[in-house]
Amino acid sequence: MARFFIFINMPTAKKVEIVKGLNQNLKEAKSFVISAYQGLKTSQVETLKKEIEKDKAKLLVAKNTLINIALKEHKIEVPQEALSGPTALLLNFGDGVKALKSFVDFAKKIGPETLKIKVSYFEGKILDAAQTVALSALPAREVLAAKILGLMNSPIANFVTVLKADQRKLVTVLSEIAKKK
Repeated sequence: MARFFIFINMPTAKKVEIVKGLNQNLKEAKSFVISAYQGLKTSQVETLKKEIEKDKAKLLVAKNTLINIALKEHKIEVPQEALSGPTALLLNFGDGVKALKSFVDFAKKIGPETLKIKVSYFEGKILDAAQTVALSALPAREVLAAKILGLMNSPIANFVTVLKADQRKLVTVLSEIAKKK
């Protein structure tokens, strides 16, 4: 008598909890980066985690299938090749560029073949690796706001200087007339 076994891939309680955690983090995150981390040492991972925590970000490592399930629940579609091999997920809860800049700088420091960006999700759009690196080169939001305010203030300051110059000239002319009398 032959016996047939059917194996059904049932989710374990641990996997369900991991997906719940991923869902919660994705819900709270403003942006995220999916990256490959092959060959990264544990000490390097810990150093990276400490660096990005300063920028209100978190680095998670999970199975690709669990990340894919969580992304689908949030209706976020990423290319399938982004979810292959060892995958780390950088979740950003603060300024979108600051944590990304720290992540890219760390990747450059340890070597691009060790920590490689696959795709990112920023303001509702999926960005490829080149776009993500270009985005990390932008200054922080506060710096951009300060530059814009400086540009807006410049014409006003110049206008006030011109108005004051006419008053100074008038005072100079009047003082010269007074000296002659």
